[in-house]
Amino acid sequence: MENNNQRNLEISFKEIIIDGLKLFKKTYTKIIPIFLLFSVISIIFKVFSLTEINYKLAILTESSEQNSPEFILLYIGAIFIEFIIVNFFLNLSLSIVSLYLYKIHNQQEGDYKKDLKETINKRLILILFVLAVVVPFAFILIIPGLLIYGYYIFSIFTNNLPEIKKPLSKAKNISGGNLRRIIIIFLIGFLIIFSGNFISNLFFIDIYRSLIISRNYGMLFLYYSSCNLLGIILSPLIISLLTSLFSSCFKSYKKELKQQKPIRNKDYSKR
Repeated sequence: MENNNQRNLEISFKEIIIDGLKLFKKTYTKIIPIFLLFSVISIIFKVFSLTEINYKLAILTESSEQNSPEFILLYIGAIFIEFIIVNFFLNLSLSIVSLYLYKIHNQQEGDYKKDLKETINKRLILILFVLAVVVPFAFILIIPGLLIYGYYIFSIFTNNLPEIKKPLSKAKNISGGNLRRIIIIFLIGFLIIFSGNFISNLFFIDIYRSLIISRNYGMLFLYYSSCNLLGIILSPLIISLLTSLFSSCFKSYKKELKQQKPIRNKDYSKR
């Protein structure tokens, strides 16, 4: 799974994780409002887009038709729609706070409001399309989804650096040799964000079914909010870890470029 451009980081992965945890603690109160806002919007979308599907699934379950083609298609569709919704608003949150965290991590002067505004640009649409739409489709086969995520997740940072003109291709170059580390952070994030599903299925499945059958949208919103509270609270940890890893990868990448011969350096710049 590793990129051909193997690259040794100056610090270990353990140090990157510790560094990310420190950044998480330092910036938490600043960035958590963004994650709270988009988590609420995400839950609203889930309630209105999935309730009818889940209602039909509940009816089919009571009729013992779990093995019918309709049930299977609805079940897969519900999972897929939820993944797209959650992934879209999560990556939007990550992208918006990425520039501010990158500056803070690298001890630059960060202007919270200004940095957030600068992340909202035309290129962000393409970044979100790749990370929030292409990745879920690619995850049907699992490995392609992991590869695309690993190659392009750094685009949430490269999109905001003025010296970079092609954020997607540059993100792939910078990630070279570090897909394993990126995927580990992805798995950490996956467990954090979807911890609410595990809590719901383990402890509150009967309550959930009754809310779905009654189609009580207000209570469903509160239900999703409470079950996903842990994931919402810890979601800033994902961008903190990614910022730490990206900063280390980017420094190594720039150092590698300086060590190339002129013709080799020219080849890198065209990527």
